Amino acid sequence: MAAWALWDFATTPYSVVISTVVFPTFFKETIMGGDPAGDFLWGVTGSLATFLVILLAPAAGAYADAAAAKHRLLNAFTLLNIAAVFALALLGPGTVVAGVLLFVLASVGWQAGSVFYSAFLPEIAPFHRQGFASGLGDGLGYVGALMAMGVALLIYRVNPVGEGLGEVRPLFVFVGTFTLLAALPSFLVLRDKPCATAPTRVSIRGGFARELQTLRHVHRYPNTFRFLLAFLFYTDAVTTMTAFVSIYARSENLTLSQIMLIFFLGQLTAAPASVGLGRLADRIGAKATIYMLLVLWLAVLGYGLLANAFVDFLIVGLMAGAGVGALSAVSRTMMSQVSPPEKQAEFFGFQAVAGRASAVIGPPIVGAISWLAGGTRPALPVLMLLLVVAMFILRKVKVEAPAGPDPEPTSHCS
Repeated sequence: MAAWALWDFATTPYSVVISTVVFPTFFKETIMGGDPAGDFLWGVTGSLATFLVILLAPAAGAYADAAAAKHRLLNAFTLLNIAAVFALALLGPGTVVAGVLLFVLASVGWQAGSVFYSAFLPEIAPFHRQGFASGLGDGLGYVGALMAMGVALLIYRVNPVGEGLGEVRPLFVFVGTFTLLAALPSFLVLRDKPCATAPTRVSIRGGFARELQTLRHVHRYPNTFRFLLAFLFYTDAVTTMTAFVSIYARSENLTLSQIMLIFFLGQLTAAPASVGLGRLADRIGAKATIYMLLVLWLAVLGYGLLANAFVDFLIVGLMAGAGVGALSAVSRTMMSQVSPPEKQAEFFGFQAVAGRASAVIGPPIVGAISWLAGGTRPALPVLMLLLVVAMFILRKVKVEAPAGPDPEPTSHCS
């Protein structure tokens, strides 16, 4: 379990520090030289990475299930991410094509790797310990992100932002090295469990065929796809809130330093909430815990409607930090428990598709409402409505615990 959870610890610094904070600004200001077209090209770059994950994730998951190849693919995509992050340190002004290509490769490596990482959950923990294991992974991920953010701040103090390529080159090298070293336990220790049935000889092309077969027979998996639909709705609300919270706070006259402090403190609540509520999911069930978290998010959005001062946004940030970390962990547990044992990686691929689709659907809608209404506040009830819809759909999702003591975790290859 520890070797598995350390993969999250190893890779979350990329998603938080490189993908979210550093590289977008570096791409526009250094690579594009401040060209206004940099915003558009950056948006296209992110969309391209998302499209490739949507295209590849379920098929690669289907291949991994059939060929007992989760560990092999996890290693391959993680090493792809690490190599691309190291190569980012070679970029400079005008390296637009290389910058787009390397970021897409790094993003696909991380996002696709997370599919196989999640699919290992039923193999590294029995049913009644999956909540704790999932929460431990997410919690360690936030610890890794905080450590990397601390190093990033030190690097910026030595090389202040604005002095050119030198201020971020050491950070790319640090994150690549951090990921490589911290992921070694997952490379060396983690293994696919022995198959309950003999693994099938199948190609990547066969993985696409298996994916299409699953989609043609959706009626065979109504419970799983019902949860995926609920996941799409509530992830859409949470993702959109996260995307617009800084814009909303700025519109209420918060300074950039205040907003950064709120985000940092929110990370501090995410780690303990992931572990604690993951353990709670083992006691009361993942479905009940998700209900509790959706109620928490309704409270976050409701309080956000009234927020107009730093203290208000700080409270929202602390609540949201706990809600983001825990909801991710418990959703992974729930996905594991409602997916067919022989199709774990494939359905985690579909969950990745739902998660990426939520990032495409919600923000434009809220952005349009904000534009027409002259502010973000009127859009928050729309996000609350998405959460209510998700709760209604989730009501019909069934989770059946195995009878008797938990069996030894195994892999169901087919």
